[in-house]
Parts: sequence; structure tokens; C-alpha cells
Amino acid sequence: MLESFTAGSFEPRTGETFTLEIGEHRLETELAEVAVVGPGGDSGRAPFSLMFLAPPEPVWGQATYRVTNEILGAFELFLVPLGAENGRMRYQAIFT
Repeated sequence: MLESFTAGSFEPRTGETFTLEIGEHRLETELAEVAVVGPGGDSGRAPFSLMFLAPPEPVWGQATYRVTNEILGAFELFLVPLGAENGRMRYQAIFT
């Protein structure tokens, strides 16, 4: 499923809730930004990044999480915490 995602898959979902899950724990995040970060490669898909915002606590570590969204459904995504900004924790995913 991840290989079929493009920046265009996520752009209309900006501002929507994405729930991170690991075991019994859940964290509600908001998709804040979708950014194309370079030209398309052999796959034809341009690399892009996603920025999610969450409450400042608890901080979840760098890991692969089950992510769910009402429209896109459920998928696994590797996220990296980038630190807090303006009172919200930032998490980033990069697609190459």
C-alpha cells in the first residue's frame, strides 16, 4: 500500500486526524504539511514528506506505527519525532 501513496494522496487530507497505534496505546495527530522534496526517481514518484502534529506529551519515539485515517484507512508508517514547536510535538515521515 505504501508504494502506491504519493504526495497527492495526502494533500487533500491536510488538517485531518491520523491516529498512531502501538499495542494498546493510541495518539491522535493532525496532518499539518505535505511537502515534495525532490524530483521523481525510477519509480516515477517524487519523494515527499509528511509532518504530523500531536500534543507535547507523551513523546513517542522513532518507530514504525500503525496509522489510521478515516479516508486512507490503516497502514504502517515509520515516524521520527522532531521536537516540539509552538506547543505541539512534530513527527515526520519521508517517502522516497
